[in-house]
Amino acid sequence: MSSLSTLTVLVPDLAAAQKFYCDVLGFAVEASYGPELIKLQHAGCALLLSRCERVSRPDYPLAAQIALGLAVGDVGAELKRMKTAKVELVFEQPQEFPAGRFIAVRDPAGNVVELLQFNR
Repeated sequence: MSSLSTLTVLVPDLAAAQKFYCDVLGFAVEASYGPELIKLQHAGCALLLSRCERVSRPDYPLAAQIALGLAVGDVGAELKRMKTAKVELVFEQPQEFPAGRFIAVRDPAGNVVELLQFNR
């Protein structure tokens, strides 16, 4: 089986996406490939921001889609931080899932990012 090498987040406004992923989520730019593509610093698979033409907003969590999941230590603290940053929340309170709790937010293009606190 092939290994996961790249996760690409498609966004119509690359500058707004870079601001969100770097300033809010804490990533840093590893490389910029002109006005179409940015590679974020991340151990493991490459995380790319790639320019697209328009926003697509699937009905999360009811419609098939991929959501970027990031592990966090304290989902409650992250919820407060996202509210302070005026990030669009999918849920107003942490949600339970079989392995712990999570919140879901939308990036400026409407892509869902889940911040997950796993049970130990």
